[in-house]
Amino acid sequence: MIIMKIEHKIACFFVVFGTVYFLESIGGFYMTRCEFL
Repeated sequence: MIIMKIEHKIACFFVVFGTVYFLESIGGFYMTRCEFL
């Protein structure tokens, strides 16, 4: 049960990370960079 929950969290993390990376690669990278700076 615990292992399944951890794998589920990792799967969700990769999905969110992949989506953010994809959006930033399209054109959101400049906006995010300005927000961080």
